[in-house]
Amino acid sequence: MRMARKFSPAAIVFPLIIVSMLVGAWLFREPLISVFSSPERVRSMVAKSGPWGAALFIALQTLQVVVFVIPGEIVQVAGGWLFGVFRGVLFSVAGIGLGAAIDFALARAFGRPFAAALFGAAALDRLDGIVRSNRSAAVFFILFVVPGIPKDALCYAAGLSSISPAVFLAVSMAGRLPGIVGSSVIGRAASDGRYQLAVGIAAAAAVLFVLGAVFKDRIHDALARRAAGEEPVSEEPERRREEA
Repeated sequence: MRMARKFSPAAIVFPLIIVSMLVGAWLFREPLISVFSSPERVRSMVAKSGPWGAALFIALQTLQVVVFVIPGEIVQVAGGWLFGVFRGVLFSVAGIGLGAAIDFALARAFGRPFAAALFGAAALDRLDGIVRSNRSAAVFFILFVVPGIPKDALCYAAGLSSISPAVFLAVSMAGRLPGIVGSSVIGRAASDGRYQLAVGIAAAAAVLFVLGAVFKDRIHDALARRAAGEEPVSEEPERRREEA
Protein backbone atom coordinates (compact mmCIF):
# COMPACT_ATOMS: atom_id res chain seq x y z
CA MET A 1 0.00 0.00 0.00
CA ARG A 2 1.28 3.42 -0.89
CA MET A 3 2.18 5.47 2.16
CA ALA A 4 0.73 8.96 2.51
CA ARG A 5 3.20 11.72 1.90
CA LYS A 6 4.23 13.43 5.14
CA PHE A 7 3.07 17.02 5.38
CA SER A 8 5.83 19.60 5.65
CA PRO A 9 5.02 23.11 6.95
CA ALA A 10 7.88 24.42 4.81
CA ALA A 11 5.88 23.46 1.72
CA ILE A 12 3.43 26.24 2.62
CA VAL A 13 5.58 28.65 4.62
CA PHE A 14 8.36 29.00 2.06
CA PRO A 15 6.11 29.94 -0.90
CA LEU A 16 4.21 32.38 1.34
CA ILE A 17 7.46 34.11 2.30
CA ILE A 18 8.52 34.42 -1.33
CA VAL A 19 5.12 35.65 -2.48
CA SER A 20 5.10 38.19 0.36
CA MET A 21 8.52 39.47 -0.73
CA LEU A 22 7.42 39.82 -4.34
CA VAL A 23 4.14 41.53 -3.42
CA GLY A 24 5.98 43.87 -1.07
CA ALA A 25 8.48 44.71 -3.78
CA TRP A 26 5.62 45.58 -6.14
CA LEU A 27 3.71 47.67 -3.58
CA PHE A 28 6.84 49.62 -2.62
CA ARG A 29 8.35 49.72 -6.10
CA GLU A 30 8.67 53.52 -6.21
CA PRO A 31 10.78 53.87 -3.03
CA LEU A 32 12.77 50.79 -4.04
CA ILE A 33 13.51 52.29 -7.45
CA SER A 34 14.64 55.43 -5.68
CA VAL A 35 16.96 53.51 -3.32
CA PHE A 36 18.46 51.31 -6.04
CA SER A 37 18.93 54.15 -8.51
CA SER A 38 22.58 54.74 -7.53
CA PRO A 39 25.31 53.37 -5.22
CA GLU A 40 25.24 56.66 -3.31
CA ARG A 41 21.58 56.20 -2.33
CA VAL A 42 22.18 52.62 -1.22
CA ARG A 43 25.20 53.79 0.78
CA SER A 44 23.21 56.58 2.40
CA MET A 45 20.36 54.26 3.41
CA VAL A 46 22.67 51.62 4.88
CA ALA A 47 24.84 54.21 6.66
CA LYS A 48 21.79 55.60 8.45
CA SER A 49 20.86 52.18 9.85
CA GLY A 50 23.72 52.16 12.35
CA PRO A 51 24.61 48.72 13.79
CA TRP A 52 22.07 47.09 11.48
CA GLY A 53 23.94 48.31 8.40
CA ALA A 54 25.47 44.96 7.42
CA ALA A 55 22.19 43.09 7.88
CA LEU A 56 20.31 45.71 5.86
CA PHE A 57 22.91 45.59 3.09
CA ILE A 58 22.67 41.79 2.86
CA ALA A 59 18.86 42.06 2.76
CA LEU A 60 19.05 44.64 -0.05
CA GLN A 61 21.46 42.43 -1.97
CA THR A 62 19.14 39.44 -1.55
CA LEU A 63 16.15 41.48 -2.68
CA GLN A 64 18.08 42.65 -5.74
CA VAL A 65 18.65 39.05 -6.84
CA VAL A 66 15.03 37.98 -6.25
CA VAL A 67 13.61 41.11 -7.88
CA PHE A 68 15.86 40.58 -10.87
CA VAL A 69 15.08 43.82 -12.70
CA ILE A 70 17.24 45.70 -10.16
CA PRO A 71 20.87 46.18 -11.33
CA GLY A 72 23.15 44.17 -9.06
CA GLU A 73 26.30 46.20 -9.65
CA ILE A 74 24.80 49.24 -7.91
CA VAL A 75 24.51 47.35 -4.61
CA GLN A 76 27.91 45.69 -4.97
CA VAL A 77 29.67 49.01 -5.60
CA ALA A 78 27.91 50.45 -2.53
CA GLY A 79 29.20 47.49 -0.50
CA GLY A 80 32.81 48.28 -1.33
CA TRP A 81 32.20 51.96 -0.58
CA LEU A 82 30.61 51.21 2.81
CA PHE A 83 32.58 48.25 4.14
CA GLY A 84 35.82 48.08 2.16
CA VAL A 85 36.76 45.41 -0.35
CA PHE A 86 36.94 42.36 1.94
CA ARG A 87 33.74 42.91 3.92
CA GLY A 88 31.98 44.33 0.88
CA VAL A 89 32.69 41.13 -1.03
CA LEU A 90 31.75 39.00 1.99
CA PHE A 91 28.39 40.71 2.51
CA SER A 92 27.62 40.75 -1.22
CA VAL A 93 28.38 37.03 -1.47
CA ALA A 94 26.07 36.37 1.50
CA GLY A 95 23.20 38.35 0.00
CA ILE A 96 23.65 37.12 -3.57
CA GLY A 97 24.01 33.53 -2.39
CA LEU A 98 20.77 33.77 -0.41
CA GLY A 99 18.95 35.36 -3.32
CA ALA A 100 20.28 32.76 -5.77
CA ALA A 101 19.17 29.98 -3.42
CA ILE A 102 15.67 31.47 -3.35
CA ASP A 103 15.54 31.69 -7.16
CA PHE A 104 16.79 28.10 -7.46
CA ALA A 105 14.28 26.83 -4.89
CA LEU A 106 11.40 28.62 -6.60
CA ALA A 107 12.18 26.98 -9.93
CA ARG A 108 12.61 23.57 -8.33
CA ALA A 109 9.38 23.90 -6.36
CA PHE A 110 7.12 25.30 -9.08
CA GLY A 111 8.75 23.87 -12.21
CA ARG A 112 9.20 25.05 -15.75
CA PRO A 113 5.85 26.87 -16.20
CA PHE A 114 6.77 29.24 -13.36
CA ALA A 115 10.23 29.98 -14.80
CA ALA A 116 8.80 30.36 -18.31
CA ALA A 117 6.25 32.86 -17.03
CA LEU A 118 9.11 35.02 -15.72
CA PHE A 119 11.59 34.78 -18.56
CA GLY A 120 9.66 33.34 -21.49
CA ALA A 121 9.77 29.84 -22.90
CA ALA A 122 12.27 30.82 -25.59
CA ALA A 123 14.91 31.83 -23.02
CA LEU A 124 14.58 28.49 -21.24
CA ASP A 125 14.53 26.54 -24.52
CA ARG A 126 18.03 27.87 -25.28
CA LEU A 127 19.24 26.37 -22.01
CA ASP A 128 17.53 22.97 -22.31
CA GLY A 129 20.59 21.18 -23.66
CA ILE A 130 22.68 22.57 -20.82
CA VAL A 131 20.08 21.77 -18.17
CA ARG A 132 19.89 18.12 -19.24
CA SER A 133 23.64 17.63 -19.64
CA ASN A 134 25.72 15.54 -17.28
CA ARG A 135 28.21 18.43 -17.25
CA SER A 136 25.67 21.10 -16.35
CA ALA A 137 27.70 22.23 -13.31
CA ALA A 138 30.78 23.05 -15.41
CA VAL A 139 28.69 24.77 -18.08
CA PHE A 140 26.77 26.83 -15.54
CA PHE A 141 30.08 27.94 -14.03
CA ILE A 142 31.26 29.23 -17.41
CA LEU A 143 27.97 31.07 -17.98
CA PHE A 144 28.14 32.71 -14.55
CA VAL A 145 31.69 33.90 -15.26
CA VAL A 146 30.81 35.58 -18.58
CA PRO A 147 29.64 39.21 -18.08
CA GLY A 148 26.48 40.30 -19.86
CA ILE A 149 24.64 36.98 -19.51
CA PRO A 150 21.52 37.32 -17.30
CA LYS A 151 22.46 35.48 -14.12
CA ASP A 152 18.92 35.36 -12.70
CA ALA A 153 17.61 33.31 -15.63
CA LEU A 154 20.52 30.93 -15.02
CA CYS A 155 19.47 30.48 -11.38
CA TYR A 156 15.97 29.47 -12.43
CA ALA A 157 17.27 27.22 -15.22
CA ALA A 158 19.59 25.51 -12.74
CA GLY A 159 16.58 24.84 -10.52
CA LEU A 160 15.04 22.87 -13.40
CA SER A 161 18.15 20.69 -13.75
CA SER A 162 19.30 17.75 -11.65
CA ILE A 163 22.21 19.74 -10.17
CA SER A 164 22.21 19.71 -6.37
CA PRO A 165 21.59 22.96 -4.45
CA ALA A 166 25.05 22.79 -2.85
CA VAL A 167 26.84 22.34 -6.19
CA PHE A 168 24.74 25.07 -7.78
CA LEU A 169 25.62 27.56 -5.05
CA ALA A 170 29.31 26.63 -5.27
CA VAL A 171 29.60 27.06 -9.05
CA SER A 172 27.34 30.12 -9.25
CA MET A 173 29.12 32.04 -6.51
CA ALA A 174 32.56 31.04 -7.83
CA GLY A 175 31.54 32.31 -11.25
CA ARG A 176 30.16 35.57 -9.88
CA LEU A 177 33.13 36.26 -7.59
CA PRO A 178 35.34 38.18 -10.07
CA GLY A 179 32.50 40.59 -10.84
CA ILE A 180 31.69 41.05 -7.16
CA VAL A 181 35.33 41.76 -6.33
CA GLY A 182 35.61 44.23 -9.20
CA SER A 183 32.49 46.12 -8.13
CA SER A 184 33.67 46.26 -4.52
CA VAL A 185 37.07 47.60 -5.61
CA ILE A 186 35.32 50.31 -7.64
CA GLY A 187 33.30 51.34 -4.59
CA ARG A 188 36.33 51.39 -2.30
CA ALA A 189 38.41 53.34 -4.80
CA ALA A 190 35.64 55.92 -5.18
CA SER A 191 35.28 56.31 -1.42
CA ASP A 192 39.07 56.89 -1.13
CA GLY A 193 39.03 59.47 -3.92
CA ARG A 194 40.98 57.25 -6.33
CA TYR A 195 38.67 58.09 -9.17
CA GLN A 196 41.06 57.11 -11.98
CA LEU A 197 41.23 53.56 -10.63
CA ALA A 198 37.46 53.43 -10.17
CA VAL A 199 36.78 54.73 -13.67
CA GLY A 200 39.40 52.45 -15.21
CA ILE A 201 37.93 49.30 -13.66
CA ALA A 202 34.38 50.44 -14.46
CA ALA A 203 35.33 51.05 -18.10
CA ALA A 204 36.96 47.62 -18.40
CA ALA A 205 33.91 46.01 -16.80
CA ALA A 206 31.61 47.87 -19.18
CA VAL A 207 33.57 46.63 -22.21
CA LEU A 208 33.43 43.04 -20.96
CA PHE A 209 29.71 43.40 -20.23
CA VAL A 210 28.98 44.67 -23.74
CA LEU A 211 31.06 41.90 -25.32
CA GLY A 212 29.27 39.29 -23.20
CA ALA A 213 25.86 40.71 -24.10
CA VAL A 214 26.70 40.84 -27.82
CA PHE A 215 28.06 37.30 -27.97
CA LYS A 216 25.83 35.66 -25.35
CA ASP A 217 23.76 33.79 -27.94
CA ARG A 218 26.88 32.37 -29.57
CA ILE A 219 28.23 31.37 -26.17
CA HIS A 220 24.93 29.70 -25.26
CA ASP A 221 24.80 27.85 -28.57
CA ALA A 222 28.42 26.68 -28.36
CA LEU A 223 27.95 25.36 -24.83
CA ALA A 224 24.60 23.79 -25.74
CA ARG A 225 26.20 21.96 -28.69
CA ARG A 226 28.95 20.69 -26.43
CA ALA A 227 26.41 19.62 -23.83
CA ALA A 228 24.30 17.88 -26.50
CA GLY A 229 27.15 15.43 -27.05
CA GLU A 230 26.68 14.12 -23.53
CA GLU A 231 24.12 11.58 -22.45
CA PRO A 232 21.11 13.47 -21.05
CA VAL A 233 20.48 13.16 -17.38
CA SER A 234 17.34 11.47 -16.10
CA GLU A 235 14.15 13.48 -16.43
CA GLU A 236 12.69 11.79 -13.34
CA PRO A 237 13.11 14.82 -10.99
CA GLU A 238 11.21 17.06 -13.41
CA ARG A 239 8.49 14.43 -13.94
CA ARG A 240 8.01 14.07 -10.20
CA ARG A 241 7.63 17.84 -9.83
CA GLU A 242 5.02 17.92 -12.58
CA GLU A 243 3.07 15.05 -11.00
CA ALA A 244 3.20 16.59 -7.49
